[in-house]
Amino acid sequence: MIVTLNREDIEYMKKVWWNYPKSIRFVISFSVLTAVTFTEALASVLYFMATRKDAWMLIASVLIFCFCLLGLLRICLMPHRMLKKLNAISPDVVETLYFSENGFAADNNGTGLKEHVEYGYDRVTKAFYSDNWFVICCDANRVYPIRCNSFKQGEPRQLAALLRAKLGTRFKG
Repeated sequence: MIVTLNREDIEYMKKVWWNYPKSIRFVISFSVLTAVTFTEALASVLYFMATRKDAWMLIASVLIFCFCLLGLLRICLMPHRMLKKLNAISPDVVETLYFSENGFAADNNGTGLKEHVEYGYDRVTKAFYSDNWFVICCDANRVYPIRCNSFKQGEPRQLAALLRAKLGTRFKG
């Protein structure tokens, strides 16, 4: 059995957020929206400077651009918000992952939080290893980052071999 013990910090939350399937779609959508509203705001500024008409259009387009820019910033700062929310629920939460031949289990324990979840390897949508981190994505909602220095039983190379054997092409690393 392979056992890891993880403590959530900002690096952990970054791995969770940026590997969450919808986060990239949010960033791309808001980036395109911000670019479009920027060009609209720029056109409104130039139109207003040339004609001195439609000041309301200038104000509205600049406000919409600022709103989109703030939305993009909010999405990019999501790991900080997630960590703050988690610390508000349970500041001492520790995630323990247990890997076996049949699947893996995750226990999240802390003040005000007690969760146990079990997964078969068939529920893993993708997993990869890079920069001394394993990241395991399950279904559409759960991401489990694992630092290589968090192993309490077993070694990173054993987990890589297990994931390679059980996941096949869904594991990159």
